[in-house]
Amino acid sequence: MNNSLLKVEKTSIHFGGIKAVQDVSFDIKEKELFGLIGPNGAGKTTCFNMITGFYKPTHGRVSFNGIDISEKSMSDIVEMGIARTFQNIRLFSKMTVLENVMAAAIIRKPIHLLDAMLYSLRAIEQTEELKSRAIDWLKVVGLENKRHSISSSLPYGEQRRLEIARAMATNPKLLLLDEPAAGMNPTESKILEEVIRRLKNDFNTTILLIEHDMKFVMNLCENIVVLDSGKKLAEGMPEEIKKNPKVVEAYLGVPQK
Repeated sequence: MNNSLLKVEKTSIHFGGIKAVQDVSFDIKEKELFGLIGPNGAGKTTCFNMITGFYKPTHGRVSFNGIDISEKSMSDIVEMGIARTFQNIRLFSKMTVLENVMAAAIIRKPIHLLDAMLYSLRAIEQTEELKSRAIDWLKVVGLENKRHSISSSLPYGEQRRLEIARAMATNPKLLLLDEPAAGMNPTESKILEEVIRRLKNDFNTTILLIEHDMKFVMNLCENIVVLDSGKKLAEGMPEEIKKNPKVVEAYLGVPQK
């Protein structure tokens, strides 16, 4: 039985004469924690942008839950159950922590405009339901006690976790994390590692992450794909990747004897 959730099949993305991604394929199973790594400029974020509909593949196909999403819009892809975070934090900086997560949760259960204008009983009930759901996700990432804080006032590591809570509020089947530990100190990274592990183990979330912190990746991921110059260099379990001479060469820039 094939339990693949995401299939990237022989995909390429060209920007004029620049081949950002070349003939890349990988397969992520349900409830898997999958890593996408490689040196700067390897094509990792381009792959994320392709999966989430920001870019369309020049060649190849991306399938999610058995459906071809290669030509789907970004909003359609979110509706289907894919959420992501970004390299650069993109919170609603003047809104509270709670409001940030509620703004994402409303995607799954929008409030009718007329109900909102009239502040009807149904709108009140829906708002309370959204608030409850948002608080639940803030508990998961350890930010419940910061729910009334302005998001931009949070320390960096907490802003990263807030982004994850906001993404999870859309009820995704697949969560894409783009360098979630970038810029974090060891304590923040450890907390984040525990949050990600909990999302997988307690909520059965399938996770694809890009990360440069190799210790972070190796501690978390079950399978890893390595990209270099837009091409797939290697694929395997963490122990295999650590010992792969091509991977070592790509990161260190020198051939291994």
